[in-house]
Amino acid sequence: MLLNLISSPKTVSASNKLFVPFIPLLNPGTSLLVSKAGDNVSLNWTGTGTLYNGVAATDKKFLNNYLLFQNLTATSFTYTNALINSKEIEFFDVTDETETNRGEDGNGQLPPPPPEITTISSLLFIGGAATITGNNFSEVPGDNNICFAGGVCIKPDTANSTQLDFIVPPSAISGPIWVNIGQMDSNAVLVDIKLEDSSTTYIMRTLGFSIPTSDYWTGASLGGTNNRFYRLYYDDIQKKWLRDERQGTYASNILYCSTKTDSAKRIYCAVGSILPLGVGASRFLQTNTSANLQNCIDLGGTSGYTNVRGAAADPNPNAEPGRDAVYFAVADDWDPPTYHIKKVAAGCGAIMDDNYGETNWYGSWNAIVGMAVNPSNGDLYVAEPKQIMIVHPDESISIFKTGFSNIYNIDVWREPGSASGYVVVADNGASLIKAIPLDNTFTEPIEVSPASTARAVAIGWTTYSTWDWNTSDLIRLTIAHNDGQSSVPKLRDEPFLIAEPYDNTPEIWISSPDVTDLADHQSRLRPSTDPSSLVYSTVKIVAYWKDGYSSRTICAIMGDPMSFAPYEPAPSPIPAGCTHPWKDPVTGSVYGPCDNHEDFAIGAVGSPPDGATDLLSCKTNCGANSSNACIFEFQITQRYAGDNYRVYFWIPDNPWSIKSTTLTAWKRVHIEQDKMCRRGGMLWEDPAREPDAQPNDGAILISKYNTARVDDLHLNDIIDIFDSLRPYEGTHDIACVIGIDDTYSSDFVIIILGEVSGATCLASNYYLLQSYDGSVPNLANPLPNKWDFTIGESAGVCVDAQGYFQADSSRLNKRDKTGPFDDGFVSFKEVNSGRSVLPYLPPSFFAAIFDNSARFHQKWFSNKDPFSCYIEDPINQCINCCNNPHNYYHIAGASDDPNARGETLAASDISLVYMLGAEDAVNSYCGSNPCTGNETGNYIRRTSAHELAHQFRINLDLPCQEGHDTNNAWCGGPGSSCVSSIAACNPSPPNPMVEWCLMNETNDPFDLTVCQRSNGIDRMECSDLSAHYIPGQPSCTETNCSGGVSIRTNTDPE
Repeated sequence: MLLNLISSPKTVSASNKLFVPFIPLLNPGTSLLVSKAGDNVSLNWTGTGTLYNGVAATDKKFLNNYLLFQNLTATSFTYTNALINSKEIEFFDVTDETETNRGEDGNGQLPPPPPEITTISSLLFIGGAATITGNNFSEVPGDNNICFAGGVCIKPDTANSTQLDFIVPPSAISGPIWVNIGQMDSNAVLVDIKLEDSSTTYIMRTLGFSIPTSDYWTGASLGGTNNRFYRLYYDDIQKKWLRDERQGTYASNILYCSTKTDSAKRIYCAVGSILPLGVGASRFLQTNTSANLQNCIDLGGTSGYTNVRGAAADPNPNAEPGRDAVYFAVADDWDPPTYHIKKVAAGCGAIMDDNYGETNWYGSWNAIVGMAVNPSNGDLYVAEPKQIMIVHPDESISIFKTGFSNIYNIDVWREPGSASGYVVVADNGASLIKAIPLDNTFTEPIEVSPASTARAVAIGWTTYSTWDWNTSDLIRLTIAHNDGQSSVPKLRDEPFLIAEPYDNTPEIWISSPDVTDLADHQSRLRPSTDPSSLVYSTVKIVAYWKDGYSSRTICAIMGDPMSFAPYEPAPSPIPAGCTHPWKDPVTGSVYGPCDNHEDFAIGAVGSPPDGATDLLSCKTNCGANSSNACIFEFQITQRYAGDNYRVYFWIPDNPWSIKSTTLTAWKRVHIEQDKMCRRGGMLWEDPAREPDAQPNDGAILISKYNTARVDDLHLNDIIDIFDSLRPYEGTHDIACVIGIDDTYSSDFVIIILGEVSGATCLASNYYLLQSYDGSVPNLANPLPNKWDFTIGESAGVCVDAQGYFQADSSRLNKRDKTGPFDDGFVSFKEVNSGRSVLPYLPPSFFAAIFDNSARFHQKWFSNKDPFSCYIEDPINQCINCCNNPHNYYHIAGASDDPNARGETLAASDISLVYMLGAEDAVNSYCGSNPCTGNETGNYIRRTSAHELAHQFRINLDLPCQEGHDTNNAWCGGPGSSCVSSIAACNPSPPNPMVEWCLMNETNDPFDLTVCQRSNGIDRMECSDLSAHYIPGQPSCTETNCSGGVSIRTNTDPE
């Protein structure tokens, strides 16, 4: 085994990725050197073999592996562009014919180049159309994920390799955008995302946010005296933020309005105009009604000299006595000037204090006076041009922060139950939005965003996106937040509660034959080797506070993100809710929508595995940082692949939540894959001795089939002699053929053994060192020369260095999620356990009764769980031929069956892929059609996938025959996304081309059949994938003979 790794952190550009050699784990006499040159990785090795396989993986257990190369004769390989993909770390493994392959031959393929972004639309706003241009995007829209800051990812509406078109989602925020395809991420591009379409411009003086209604309110001007008071609201139908006017009869008023509402959902505005009556005026609006702006209260002042420059409402979230108030900054320029803050009873009651803070602010105010109330303690923050003051509830005044250029507006927020919070500042003089942490005021302000005309700022949060910033043109930004401990504040990324996994769509296993075969975000697996097990597999999510603050309780609940497979459109109407509805923490609804096959229920799916009596899980005394994260576990389905989950987190009594990424339940199947010698034969079962070949024998007997010689042995052949107890991979005899006598008996051929030196057959006799037990023929059986494998250990010989018949399961799952089983949410893993070389069997054997093949396979299937059953013979049981359900399949390459390209017995877990017929078909096809050289490999990969699909017992009802159908792939209709462009694949030219589904076994015309099977596109049709168990789910448009059985919905284990 040759093992090494490369480390390449995402935090640096591709050209600067770190290269960290790893001390390799080596077999004696082997070595592997890993080095880099530019973006390429070079592998160089020494070894004793002649053919080398190479795999790479993103984890040291080689669970997420993929094939780099196979049967390479060279001792070096260049992994092109390895350092510009998104993988942070890679392990490499190179093996020869005699070594155990850590990577298990790889379950995947060399990844395509990662996606690359070159440009993004310059004007991005919520609900607006946008375009990303670049390279290496998937032609299938659903394969591309467009990801925004904060972890929100969407699918484009249309896609080709160089362009993605999409609508900006409501939860998008400013920051990096990148494209994800499978495990590959593009470069990130920083963008500004606006709340609304900026094609209509206006001057924004102040900005406020109503928490109860999730609307923004702004005092603005369209020029001159054409003043406006706008409500900005999200429209669920248009999926955009829209604007309506609410100034009513006050279009002549300059308005400076509060950033928050009071406890009764009212927002307040100061009239900055000097009115004819010369009094300071105020307005208010009830945000939860359709009313326009109304007159509030006469604030007094000298005629012709008074205006009001700011307003601040106290939200008073805990209904504290004396805090239901609103504050106005009243400027009277009569001699002597008096600039006072007036405290007014909420709801435009009486003036409670004519000079709140007992201060004349003359000479200290700007044209707009930013004011905001700390919702936690009632402190009033008042902005002067170059500093911010605090008027405390006892009317004492202190300095909060100095050193600004020219402040126009401020807002303040404080985290409930904590000292943490921040003041956000629109510093017009510096053209910046800044932030200062409440519990670390001595640090320099954080520069949140540039803003050329920084007049207004507000802290807002909605059900569409958690806490967001909004500048004068409503660019949505992350918010500033200190770390709660150190002297260095930081910007809070959206959100500051971190949940992992947070991006991509992790796979989680429903069960596995190996309970240690955990997916990345699992802590427990149900054993598929025990179908009666009541254990649920769980998903594991960790959460912690990015700011290092630990004095909060974190609660979590698992819900359904309402994500559908591309072949399975959303039912209409969407089901109202699961049998046990989960509470949506964002909307507060107790009837969260649910499209999963299996409902949430206490003690079952969605339930914490600790015996909880509710689906809710809350944790305390954890989450201070990633090393002390709170760990949440929830149970997932025991059956339905493709059911999706999302974990929602929130703090009790807080109006916001965050969510994990989508987690998808996958079936997990292990494959024991064997390869058959291309030349060789089977030892004859000698009824006169047991075992049939013994130490010191100088000859072996090779069985004939129905009196005919079917072996392929010749003089001077070097042969390996082995059986299922002394397999090819272990200690066995190696000899050569120095004599052949096929005339002595009609039952067998006598092979005289010679010694071998290196690769040379010597004339001297060789005598066996081991014993071997043959299985054929069974002379106790009355049928002549029947190879039934009911006895013995399947002893045979393999001609050395003549190659193998080998199935190819390397693309059952693909990294770009276009593998035939990716659509069914089935993950295959090839395992080392039991992997063997099989002795050669002739085509005439496979053309006979399949019971014999089943018994042969059971001799070599190490991971079997057998019982006796009836297969083709209705009278005589096939002893130990069937296996209990356990998610283990045995696939092997074989010579040929004139009647089939492959054969599967699901009850016995065996799938055979016949190679000679496929090779002959491709050779014939390529004699009259243009070919690329990939056709044979594609044909064998398709046949391997086709046979493994039979293990799921699909298409067993009429009008389907023997598990086959005549449908197109779910994405293979005319003009659809996975149709080949090869002319010979068109079934009815000149009509639009289609792509047959994997189980379509149409055999005529010849060129069409070979083209469809060798073009590299292997996708299922929708009824094979899902039997539509959800009420209201649309049926497939083509012939459906699933009989309620499908890959996704079958019981697990298989």
